[in-house]
Amino acid sequence: MNREVFLARVRAATGGRPPEALTDSFTPSAVSAQEADVVGDMARQWQRPLAAWYHVAPGGAARTVAEILRRGGLRRIALSAHPLLGTLGIPQALQEIDAASIPLSATRGELHSALAGADAGITVAAYAVAETGTLVEHAGPEQPRGISLLPPVHIALVRAGDLLPRLDDLFAALGREPLGSGTVFISGPSGTGDIGLQHVTGVHGPREVHLVVVDEAVGSAGPSGA
Repeated sequence: MNREVFLARVRAATGGRPPEALTDSFTPSAVSAQEADVVGDMARQWQRPLAAWYHVAPGGAARTVAEILRRGGLRRIALSAHPLLGTLGIPQALQEIDAASIPLSATRGELHSALAGADAGITVAAYAVAETGTLVEHAGPEQPRGISLLPPVHIALVRAGDLLPRLDDLFAALGREPLGSGTVFISGPSGTGDIGLQHVTGVHGPREVHLVVVDEAVGSAGPSGA
């Protein structure tokens, strides 16, 4: 069909109206994250096979991460350089259990090879969405996306204050900040049914994911979760 004929038909079908301005369709929740039970909602949505949940005070985060690594016999660790991990004492916890941290200063090829051989990756999520049970991580020099994608075990930490009630809250937040080279949405371990219609975990990413929610409100009661 001639291009002009095609466009003429489109204009006739639409009445020749110019495109309307896009509206902001992301309406933040009427209920604030402080008023909503975002921690409880996130915990319920995170109930998936091979997806573990921990709700801890800041002082218990390092102990929780060390226990996950010790219990799984995980010794070669890809550790994000996000400043929160240093604040929580995660690097020191790795040293105490004789776990080796992969240097992020290697060349890209060397880093990818090292990440593929790591036992676990430890990251910090920028946000978590309680409505869908989804972690949101930004890739960058301090936290390459391969840390959450290549090792067979992924441990993600997120501040309780970064939990959002709904997806609309997330997109509204993302629209207010610059984005890096990539943003990863994680809703549990990697899974596929492409091979013989059999559900298999760990083919395209981690086979298990541990989510550690760091919450000032927990106090000294210790971690909860499994």
